[in-house]
Amino acid sequence: MFNLMDEKINHQKLGFVLSISYIPILLNCLIYLFVLYGIEDGGTLSEMFHQPSFLGFGLSDMEDLSYIFWLGFYLFFAILLWHEFDLGVSKAIAISCMPTLLVVLGKWLVGF
Repeated sequence: MFNLMDEKINHQKLGFVLSISYIPILLNCLIYLFVLYGIEDGGTLSEMFHQPSFLGFGLSDMEDLSYIFWLGFYLFFAILLWHEFDLGVSKAIAISCMPTLLVVLGKWLVGF
């Protein structure tokens, strides 16, 4: 995406930006782990799906929560691209979101 936007890539800065951007995803994984450890054995799948853990979240809540954390990833990624590479806001958003949007569009077109 940097090449399409005619921007120079600094691999060290990009590595820093990506590593910091994954912090919300790591937090999501930790919360998911605690939710999975909080599920008690026994019961039907539906009961396990709606059973809250000690954090108050159940497996049914984790899908919505995961979307929020992925939004945090893209937000961190765009802000850090804007800050570290001195890009415009529109270029930073395009570089951070365009690959995912292209994959989702391709998946939609194949399914269509």
